[in-house]
Amino acid sequence: MNDQMKRRARCYYGDGNKWRLIYEANAKEIADVKDLPV
Repeated sequence: MNDQMKRRARCYYGDGNKWRLIYEANAKEIADVKDLPV
């Protein structure tokens, strides 16, 4: 993902051992959700 998305990303600790990155788009709630290994 690009730098702009990284800056706008909010990180939450999800179930098990994954981080869930929730991206915001145009001040709306969830635009895209991806789970990444820690």
